[in-house]
Amino acid sequence: MRDLGQFLSKRLGFDLFRDKKSLERAVLLVEIRNVIVHARGIVNDTFIQRVAKPPIPRGKQIKLTIHDVQDHLKFLADSVSDIEGRAHDKFGIKLPYKVPSQSGSTRK
Repeated sequence: MRDLGQFLSKRLGFDLFRDKKSLERAVLLVEIRNVIVHARGIVNDTFIQRVAKPPIPRGKQIKLTIHDVQDHLKFLADSVSDIEGRAHDKFGIKLPYKVPSQSGSTRK
């Protein structure tokens, strides 16, 4: 995720996320997915190396509550909407929906 962000920023002048905190959260979510899929949720060295502030120590299992999942889904949905809107503004990429702007008008 960090590499993708750096590539887009350097090559296209487009930041994938508005701030470092959002990027780090996206990295965490990707790594949570990876450790659940590939290691039964047990935090391993790869997870520790890739996550800036691992929330769980090595060897412990990640357990997500329904509230965690809902919060993460909201973050991802908001991020996608933000990225699409900014890509539209910068590159003229057509959006599949109307996005309200802060001034009250809509982007198409």
